Amino acid sequence: MADRYWVGGTGTWGSSQTTNWSAATGLSFTASCTGTTLTTVGSPALVAGMTVFSSTHVSLGTIVSGSVNTWVVTVGGTFTSQSMSAATVGASVPTAADNVFFDANSNSGTTAFTCTMANTPRVCNDFTASGLDGVMTLAGTSIGLTVSGSLDWPATNFILNYTNITTFNATTTGKTITARVAFPSSVTFNGVGGGWTLGFALTAGSGAGTLTITNGTFDTSSSGNYAVNGIISSSNSNVRTINLNASTVTSPFSSIPVAFTTSTNLTFNAGTSTINCGSSSSLTFAGGGKTFYNVAFTSASLSFPSITGANTFNDLSINSTSISTVSITDANTFNNLSITGRTTIGIGLLSLSADQTINGTFTVSAGTASAYRIQISSDTIGTTRTLTCASIAAMTDVDFRDIEIAGAHGTLSGTRLGNCKGNTNITFPAAKTVYFGLAVSSGFWGQTGAGSWSATSGGAVDATQFPLAQDTAVFPATTYPANGASITIGTLSGNNAYNIGTIDMSLRTTNLMTLATSTNTPAIYGNWINGTGITISGGVTSILTFAGRTTQTVTSAGRSFTQPITINSVGGSVTLQDAFATDVSVATSLEGGTLDLNNFTLTTGSFYSSYTTTRSISFGTGSISCTGTGAVWSTSTESGLTTTGTQVVNVTSVGSTAISVLTGSLDQGSSISFNFTGGTYTLSFLNVAFSSARSINFTGYAGLWNPISIATIYGNLTLSTGMTLSSSIFELTFGATSGTKTITSNTKTMNFAIAFSGIGGTWACQDALTLGSTRALTMTNGTLQLKDGVTSTVGSFVTSGTTLKYLQSTTSGVQATLSDTSGTNTATYLSIQDSNATGGAVFTATSGTNVNVGNNSGWRLTYAAGITETATATDSGVVYINLFASITETSTATDPLLIASKTFNTFVFETATTTDVFIPSNIFWDIINNSQTITWTPTPTNTSTTWSLIDDSQTITWTPTPTNTSTTWVLVDDTAPTTWQNINN
Repeated sequence: MADRYWVGGTGTWGSSQTTNWSAATGLSFTASCTGTTLTTVGSPALVAGMTVFSSTHVSLGTIVSGSVNTWVVTVGGTFTSQSMSAATVGASVPTAADNVFFDANSNSGTTAFTCTMANTPRVCNDFTASGLDGVMTLAGTSIGLTVSGSLDWPATNFILNYTNITTFNATTTGKTITARVAFPSSVTFNGVGGGWTLGFALTAGSGAGTLTITNGTFDTSSSGNYAVNGIISSSNSNVRTINLNASTVTSPFSSIPVAFTTSTNLTFNAGTSTINCGSSSSLTFAGGGKTFYNVAFTSASLSFPSITGANTFNDLSINSTSISTVSITDANTFNNLSITGRTTIGIGLLSLSADQTINGTFTVSAGTASAYRIQISSDTIGTTRTLTCASIAAMTDVDFRDIEIAGAHGTLSGTRLGNCKGNTNITFPAAKTVYFGLAVSSGFWGQTGAGSWSATSGGAVDATQFPLAQDTAVFPATTYPANGASITIGTLSGNNAYNIGTIDMSLRTTNLMTLATSTNTPAIYGNWINGTGITISGGVTSILTFAGRTTQTVTSAGRSFTQPITINSVGGSVTLQDAFATDVSVATSLEGGTLDLNNFTLTTGSFYSSYTTTRSISFGTGSISCTGTGAVWSTSTESGLTTTGTQVVNVTSVGSTAISVLTGSLDQGSSISFNFTGGTYTLSFLNVAFSSARSINFTGYAGLWNPISIATIYGNLTLSTGMTLSSSIFELTFGATSGTKTITSNTKTMNFAIAFSGIGGTWACQDALTLGSTRALTMTNGTLQLKDGVTSTVGSFVTSGTTLKYLQSTTSGVQATLSDTSGTNTATYLSIQDSNATGGAVFTATSGTNVNVGNNSGWRLTYAAGITETATATDSGVVYINLFASITETSTATDPLLIASKTFNTFVFETATTTDVFIPSNIFWDIINNSQTITWTPTPTNTSTTWSLIDDSQTITWTPTPTNTSTTWVLVDDTAPTTWQNINN
C-alpha cells in the first residue's frame, strides 16, 4: 500500500499517465523565472529532481541545482512573480491498494484545476480531498470510480463531473463515506465482508441516482443518522445488511424508491427511519417483505403508487389528493394506514390483492364533496379481501367492493358509502332515486360545487345527492338537461371511473340527449335503460363494465353503444331486453357471470371471453353477430365457460381484412356454431390445437381459410363454392354423438385428414366428399353415409378401434361410390352396406369383425356363413365351399356324397373361356348380389368360427331368391386346382 498525491494542477488520471502523481505532497511557493533561473521567495524546501509548475500549471522542467532562493531548471522561461508549485513526479499510477490525496499543493496557489479520469474504472484505496485552496473538478466521460477503502470529500472547492457509477468494494469493515457533495450518479456497495458507515449525508445523482447494496453492510451511522437521497436498492441473494438507524431517506423522483424485490439474505434494520417517496406520477415500493418504520408517499399529485411484498410498516401515509390507483399486492401489516381524500373531482382506487392488517388506525380522509370519492376494492371481482382493523376513522364518500371488515373495530358505517357488492360487515345507506337537475346543454355526472343531482325531478341540485352504486339515476323527460344536451359520465378533470347503480333514460324520447363516457371507465351495478332519444358516445378505451352480481337488464331502445362492453357479474347475470348493438370497432367481453341474450341478437365488433372464471352465455333462440375485423371472436381459454340455447355466432364481416376466430376446446354441449356470411378476407379458424365448433357454414364466404390444426366439429359442415381451403397436416374430427349431421362440400377438396369418431353420431354427405390424394378418411365410431350416386374420393380409407362402425349410402339400396387410387385399405369392425369400392386401390374387409350387410361391390369380403345343401334326386353332387375358411369334417357313412374340403386363399377374377373345364357334377352356390340372407333349418348347433357340414341334414333358404343361379365354381385353365378360383363373381 502506498500514498499517491496529485500535483501539478490540471492533468489526466489514466492507466499509464504518471505526470501528476507523486509519492509525497508537493510544495507551494512564490517565485519568478528568467531563462532557466528560478528565483523563489522564503527559501522553500526544494531539492534537485523536483518538477516546477507555474500558476497556470505550465511545467518549467526539473530542478537541476540550486539552494535557498536561486535554482536552475531544465526548461524555464519568462514568468513574473506568481504562485508556483513543485513536487517529485513520476510515481506510479494508483492501484486499488494505494491511497490518493488531493490537497492545497495539488495546484499552484488558488488556481482552479481539473483531474480528468480515463480508462474506466479508476481505482484507489482511500480517496481523500481536503484543504483545497482552488476549485478542483473531478471529471471523466463514462468513467466510473472504484474505492476500496474510505472516502472523504470536502463541501467546497470540489466539483464532481464524471458520469458513471461510484463503487465501494472493500472486503473489510470500518470504512467511512464522508461525501459532503452529491455523487454525480449512482453509488454501489459491493464487497463481500465489507462495511461502510456514513460520515455525512449521502446523495446519489442529485437524488435521482440509485444506492445499491450488493454485498456487505451499509450503515447510516447510529450517531449521525445521516440522510440518504436517492433510491435504495438491494435485489439479489447475497449476504448483506442495511442499517437505517433514525435517518431519513428521500427519493424525490424515482418510480421505484425502494427496490428489495429479491430480498433473500438481506438483513434490513429500519430503526426509526423515515422513507419519503416523492414521485408524482407512478411509484412502486418493492419492500421484499421487510419491516419498515415510517413510509410516506409525499407528492400531492401522485397518481399510481403500488406496494409489493408482504411488508410491515409502522405508519404508511399516502398523501396524494388526486390519486388514481393505489395497488397493494401482498399481505401487509400496518400500525397506521392513512389515505388523503381527493381535492380533485373524480374517484381514486385502493386496490388490494391480499388481506391487510391495521393494528392502529385506518384513515381515509373525506374528499371535498360527494363526487370526490375513494374506492376500496379487491383486485379481483368476486374475491374477498379482509381488512382486520383495530380502529377505523370516520369515513365519508367511500365506495367498497369485495371487502370484509374484521377486527376490534367491528362493523363499519359512514356517510354516503357506496355498495359495489361483495362486502361484509359494512353498513350502507338505503338505495335512493335521484334526478339530473341541471338545465344545461353540456354537463357532467360529477360536478363541482352543488353537483348535478337533485332529490326530486326539477328540484334544486344538492352535492349530497350524488348517485351511489346502489342508487337509481334518472334523466327527466325535458329541461334537465336541455334538448340536445351532452352529459358526460365523468368530470371536467380527474379519474372518473364512477360506480353507477341503475341509469334510467327511458323518458328521453323526443327530447334528445347524448350520454358520453369520453375516456372514462364507469362500472354499472344496476340496470341500463335507454330512451329512443338517447345517443351513446364513448371511445374505444372507455370500457363500460356491468358488475352487479344480481340480475341486471339492458334496454337498448334501438340505440347503439360506441364503447367496449364488459360483463363481469360474478354469480349474477346481464339480460338483454331487446336487440343490443355496439360499434364495429369495439369489443364485448364476458369475464364473469351470465350473459343472457333472452332470445335477442347481440351485435358487436368482436367478442372476447378467454378467461378461467365461471361464466356462461344463454343464447335462447338468440345469436351473436360479429361485424369487425381482426380477432372477432375469442374463447381460446374456455375453462369455466358454458353455453346453452341455439349457440349461434354469425361472422358478418365483409371486405378483405384478415379475421381470426379462436374457439377454444369447448365440449359438445357448450360448443358454438359459426356462420361466415360474406367477405373475401383470410380466415384463421380452428387453427389452434384442439379447437372445437358445433356447426360451421361458409355460405357467402369467398376468402381463404388458413390451415387448420387438430380440431373437432360436433355439428354440420357446409363449405361455400367461392372459398379456398388451405392444406393441412392435421386432422379434422367429426365428433357428434347423436343425431344426423350433414357435410356439404360444394365441390371443394379438403386437403387434410378427416375422422369420424362419435359413438351414436351419423354424418350424411350431401354431395361428393373429396379429400386430398394423400389424406386419410378414418372411421373410429358412428355412421358415415356417403352420398348415393356420386363418387367420394379419399387418399386412404382407415378404420380404428374395436367399436363397430357403419359405412352406408345416404339412400338405402342405392350404392355410394368410394374411390381411392392406390394401395390397400383394410377395414376392421366395419359394417358395410350399399358401397361400391373403386379407383384402383384394394378395399379388403376379410376380418371376421366386419359385417357385410349387402349391396356391396369392389370389396374383398368374408361371407357370413358357408352354404350347405342336402342332396336330392336332381343333384348330381354336393360340395361345400367356404371362402377363406377351412372345412373340417370327417366323412361318415351317412354322408350322401363325398365332402370336398378346400381353402380359398385368393380371389381370381377371370372371364370363363372355352378351354376351361366345367365340372357339372359339382355345384356351388354363392351369395348373389351381396344382399341375400340365409336361414338354416334346423338351427346349427356348431357355432365355431369356421362353418362346416353340421349333420348332413341342414337345408338353406335364400331371401330373396337368387336371380343369378348360373354362378358356378369351375376349374381354371384346364388343370387340377390348388386353389379354388371365382369366375365373374
